[in-house]
Amino acid sequence: MTGKSVFFMVLLTMPILVVFIVLGRLQQGLGSWACLATVFIVARYRWELRKSIYFWIAIAVMLLLQIPVVLYVPWNAKGWHGWAKPLAFVNGALGLGLLKLAEIVIAKNNDKPDTRS
Repeated sequence: MTGKSVFFMVLLTMPILVVFIVLGRLQQGLGSWACLATVFIVARYRWELRKSIYFWIAIAVMLLLQIPVVLYVPWNAKGWHGWAKPLAFVNGALGLGLLKLAEIVIAKNNDKPDTRS
């Protein structure tokens, strides 16, 4: 993955920030933007699994796990700089773990013999 593709993923998630700005919640918008950008970057990192339903289930679970983070974390200007990076790291690690689990399930399903005849 190149810096150009990461920049594109961050740019692609910009509309969520615009929605929160229109709603008057800039700080929460920055948090949701960071969370969604993390999901996109992780998905792009393991994009070769995209043809499997398990990949999309893992992405959906990751997106669902972002909802409480966006809604309940106090996204204020003081706290943003102190723990945003560790939170992004944990989000990314969790997403990669979910996609690794999906990869294991895909590999096990591919090892099963085809019994349809």
